[in-house]
Amino acid sequence: MNPRRFADAAIAFLLAVVVINLLMLPFYIVAIFVAGLGAVLFYAVNGWLTGRVYYEQVALRRLKPAEVKAWRRANSGVLWLTGIVIVFLGTLPILNLIVPVLGVAAMVHVAQTLKPPVAPGRPFNPPTGAR
Repeated sequence: MNPRRFADAAIAFLLAVVVINLLMLPFYIVAIFVAGLGAVLFYAVNGWLTGRVYYEQVALRRLKPAEVKAWRRANSGVLWLTGIVIVFLGTLPILNLIVPVLGVAAMVHVAQTLKPPVAPGRPFNPPTGAR
């Protein structure tokens, strides 16, 4: 386990959150005037980001960065929905205090049930102990 990988992932996530939410700001402002659209947009964008970072936190303990990326791409829908749930729970008062713990625990369980990616022409074989 290399701490440098975790630091790199955390910095990349911080930059992605700031840049993407700043780019989405005009859409958030317009969405305020359409009932419910602002919330849907917020949960969709931040759910995608949160699902990605929580998965990387869990997966980088067992897989190499290239493998993490391949697994994340192969299971993006499941990770996105899990991220939306984590973000939604984070908006609830009192419960938001334990959401980081619940989110990591949930993502560990989700990561263990993911389908492996298949490279064209050859199947992907995860290293022993990867799941």
